[in-house]
Amino acid sequence: MKAAEEALRQYCDPSLVREYDEMTNKQKTNIREALVTMCRSQVMHHFMQQKQQSTVSTSSSKLANPQCPLVRSMKEHGMRTDEILEDYVQFSRDCLGNWGVQPPFPMQQMMLYQQMVKMQKESDRYRLRQQSLYDTNQAVAKTQATSCDWTSLRPILVQDLKLFGEHPGCYLEGTIVGEAIQPMVGGITLVQDRNGQLLLVCFYNFLPDGVRGIDAEPLLQQKLPMGATLRIAEPFYKIFGDGRRGIRVDNPGEIKVLNNKNVRSQSSTAESVQRKCSEIKQQGNDFFAQEKYYAAMEAYLSGIRCHELVPSLLSNRSQALIYLKRYGEAFCDAAAALVILDPQSKLWKKTWVRYDVCLAKLQNDHESFRILFRYLVECIESSLAESPNKSVDASKGEEYKQAGNEAFKKQDYEEANRLYSLALSSAGETVRAMLSNLSLCGLETMALGETIAASVASLRIGVAEKSIYRLSTALAFLGEHELALRAASLGDGENLAALTEEIKQAQQFRNVFVEPSRASTEAIATLLHDTPPLLGNLIGPVETFLSEGKGRGLRSTRALDKGEIICCEMSPISTSCGIKDLKNESMVMTMGKNEINDASQSKLYSSVALRLQHDGVLNRIMNRLSDGKSEKPLVPLNDLMLNLEMFPLLLPGRIEFLPKESIPKLSVETMQNVLSTNTHGKNDGGSLTRTSELFPAISMINHASSPNCSFVPTKTNKKHAHQVVIIVTMRSIAKGEELTMKYHTDEVVARKWGISG
Repeated sequence: MKAAEEALRQYCDPSLVREYDEMTNKQKTNIREALVTMCRSQVMHHFMQQKQQSTVSTSSSKLANPQCPLVRSMKEHGMRTDEILEDYVQFSRDCLGNWGVQPPFPMQQMMLYQQMVKMQKESDRYRLRQQSLYDTNQAVAKTQATSCDWTSLRPILVQDLKLFGEHPGCYLEGTIVGEAIQPMVGGITLVQDRNGQLLLVCFYNFLPDGVRGIDAEPLLQQKLPMGATLRIAEPFYKIFGDGRRGIRVDNPGEIKVLNNKNVRSQSSTAESVQRKCSEIKQQGNDFFAQEKYYAAMEAYLSGIRCHELVPSLLSNRSQALIYLKRYGEAFCDAAAALVILDPQSKLWKKTWVRYDVCLAKLQNDHESFRILFRYLVECIESSLAESPNKSVDASKGEEYKQAGNEAFKKQDYEEANRLYSLALSSAGETVRAMLSNLSLCGLETMALGETIAASVASLRIGVAEKSIYRLSTALAFLGEHELALRAASLGDGENLAALTEEIKQAQQFRNVFVEPSRASTEAIATLLHDTPPLLGNLIGPVETFLSEGKGRGLRSTRALDKGEIICCEMSPISTSCGIKDLKNESMVMTMGKNEINDASQSKLYSSVALRLQHDGVLNRIMNRLSDGKSEKPLVPLNDLMLNLEMFPLLLPGRIEFLPKESIPKLSVETMQNVLSTNTHGKNDGGSLTRTSELFPAISMINHASSPNCSFVPTKTNKKHAHQVVIIVTMRSIAKGEELTMKYHTDEVVARKWGISG
């Protein structure tokens, strides 16, 4: 790194050199890495332009001096320098003159930002929703996970920020004063602290995969509205590739956006709220049609939370039902309101109290989780039978609510319940539809807790066969086939009848799995060839244990025959990166120190980082997997596979619904290490892996060149593109013997996992 320091001292502004001299060793390493990354990107950009235009040849142009500190620093980072032209290097030298120099006046910063927004919006790439190849170096990103316990953090100002520092124990707060845009990945905005100082903030892993350019504008404006207050926990302050200073946020869970009253109350008439909800619903529908499911989920959630009337009706009706001692229905209403409410709203805490009161009562009256869940399904059925006629005047929602409130004050809880139900039927149709659509997005992304909660919430507003279908399907995916059949019985349409048959087929498979001695080898082979799509996760006679010299592994708990099924697992998160994607898009690639990750793995990183900011269940599973660097304690396989008891009852697995102490904190680097160590992929003979999938339980099986088990990939679920993998024995296995598989070719295994032979 001596060459990089020499370049910094020779070509950068003296004020930056003075800052460099006062930095810690870690900060100095970071700034040198950033400098070389910027110069390498500039050179590569010019080189690619030359290759495309074919206007310059190295034979007729002057090559760069190999003794130049910039050339030497790039060579130290593994870049070929024998074809670098002097013109390219000179351009980088010129850029370094202003690199990291902060404009002296806030007005200048604002003008530069507005100019950047204008240029971005006028670019063809932005209008055509294209995304450039973007390389990022993890050495110039934040490396430590933030606790995000906001109560323990102290506020700091822009003037307190140290270049390439991570500022532990602090948070920066400012007002969003710049229109948010999406130049490459994530989003960029401008914030102003209470002293009037401006600062650029760049968000990575912030937008759902595939949302870019003009498509990103509505989501960014909803997530980062002008005038809102932005808080950033333990901010990482750096110099970006274009030379500007700012904060880089890799984990969106480390920010908090507080919508100020003036931001929320721009237009609050019933008609305007309904119009806004309808617009956002259509936005979500458009994303869904493009198979951008995470974007659709964000849009639907944003639209649902615009409608303050519906959650207040559900919460009020919950209280009326509590007084009527109809705790099951009251519980369903409280859960539905919580699914819709913004955690920052005043009604959130009051509704939580109602949820807890009902839960305590119900748990005393029902001996198990599944019996209680079945009882709640019966409560939903009885309320569906009492649903008001759909011909209720759609403009009278607020009127019915006020009448319900008056009845409640008079302690006429039956009448209050009736009037609140009328109000929901009147005002809640758009919200009900968005909840139902949100539940479908949950099926597509394996956010099954979201599907169950959104489906039930939708049914608490009004009858819809689609919501019943999606509730039943999610329960089947979780292996709860008895509950799924009970849920399917809530309706009587042709689709539900077909779904019921599929669930019964999955039950038959499970019976063969549980008692394989009752099935012939031919029957098992047939089932393997045509696996029921609603199978769910299954764990056979295996357990986790500590394998000598290998760490955690799986072993049999009884003698196993050849061809016996020992495990079926559905991936909780995966990504497809087919030929169509690679032809129509220039994929985002993340550049590490030693390799370029293929497109599907990069998309998986982005998808997981996005989900980890709100998905507490996925956080727990990821934290239990090895990152290839630190030892992890033994965990039961059931704690690695999605199951119904992982989720709060009738609530999603979002972080706000789970105890804070149960949610581990993962840095982006740790998350990437976990995925790199544990994911599987398929490439169909191509050079890039077309899919990357995480099978947490199966990843516990250790590698062997002569394995005793093997993968049996099954047919992908046609309706929701989920992949189930089955593990079968390749020979007889003794009780207590370790189960092994062959991960890949010996060359790949040695390179990726450091395993030889």
